[in-house]
Amino acid sequence: MRYAPFIQPIATTFSSSAVNNDLLANERIYYRDLLRSARYAALRDAEGFHEICFALEALGARLCGERKALGGYEARLKELASKSPLLTELPQAAPSLFGSFSALFDLVRSARNDAMHTGAYARHATQAAIELSIGFEDAMSNITNTSKVHDVMVRAIFSANDFDLLGGVRQKMLAESFSFVPVRIDGEWKLIEDIEVARYLRQKGKSEVGVSEFLCMRRVESYPRRARKLLA
Repeated sequence: MRYAPFIQPIATTFSSSAVNNDLLANERIYYRDLLRSARYAALRDAEGFHEICFALEALGARLCGERKALGGYEARLKELASKSPLLTELPQAAPSLFGSFSALFDLVRSARNDAMHTGAYARHATQAAIELSIGFEDAMSNITNTSKVHDVMVRAIFSANDFDLLGGVRQKMLAESFSFVPVRIDGEWKLIEDIEVARYLRQKGKSEVGVSEFLCMRRVESYPRRARKLLA
């Protein structure tokens, strides 16, 4: 059986207090972001549940203080999952819409132990892994003091350049499910909206047009004004 890379960002070795106590605040943020990144990777690959498995194994190893197979972390992971209503209360209230921790974890563990799973089963396992990841992200957010912006912000920011081709920007927006992409023109941030790009490409069919040329032809509002409208 292949184990996930052992990720220990806070300390190189485990102390007895680190094993027995809950995750530190910065550790919770780290593992939450690790799961989020793995979930984004799974969303790009309908059969890519393995990245989430690796993240769960890294989290489980930190909670248990030793490396095991994924199933060996179930008890500690279940304890953490109890902090999220997505994995506890909602499955009881609406079992047809939400999976419980036990059901989701059993499915992901079975798929993780059998590398031969492909096709419909792998896609089903990926969906379960995504739902499980969302639950753990929620659990760690619930027990983390997120009073500061840097605790919840997305750190991998994508912005377009004025010389980028519009077709490339559109491809990135589709791949990442972005509704808006910021671009800095003459010292001012502007937002490119996906629907504006889609309309232009449908009407003109010129994906090789640059972002700056597109902005000259289309009315694109500056970021502050657009943000105020979206938040109003």
